[in-house]
Amino acid sequence: MIKFTLISLFTYLALSVTAQEYNLSGVLKDSANNDPLIGATIILSNEKDTTSKKLTTSNLEGLFTFNNLVNGDYLLKIRYIGYQTITVKQQINGRNIDLGIIILNPSQDMLDAVEVEGKVLPVVQKGDTTQFNANAFKTNPDATTEDLVRKMPGVVVENGTVKAQGEDVQQVLVDGKPFLEMIPH
Repeated sequence: MIKFTLISLFTYLALSVTAQEYNLSGVLKDSANNDPLIGATIILSNEKDTTSKKLTTSNLEGLFTFNNLVNGDYLLKIRYIGYQTITVKQQINGRNIDLGIIILNPSQDMLDAVEVEGKVLPVVQKGDTTQFNANAFKTNPDATTEDLVRKMPGVVVENGTVKAQGEDVQQVLVDGKPFLEMIPH
């Protein structure tokens, strides 16, 4: 009976030592002003099996922690927008690991300038008035007003008379001011 109890005790101790779990932690800070980096993404993967991953983010103090780790070799990847990504090999070997303060440097990769180009609406209907935006219609540099008017949809120039949707145009305004008074023949 004593022999069975000793074997059971040794088996229990052996299993508890091999099943021990540990923690890995650290604090992320900015290299320029030592401010904590909040919300950084930290990925921990087993070096032998990179499909097995744990993920966490840094808190308001820049602190991150991985719990319940078993002994082994790990890859720790730290990502934060606007900063260089850090990848570190870390071994868990029978104790908790505190990496202390980890300084991240701003990324040197900057995007080129971005040009935002808006499109001008060619036509706007306001009540019984149709407004055409002249910038929306392409004409030659030496074009006349008549050349521009001919490009506008629904507008026809016949014998010096401008018609829009079949009706004679009585007045043309440019920036709200009379440009051309049309007199019906």
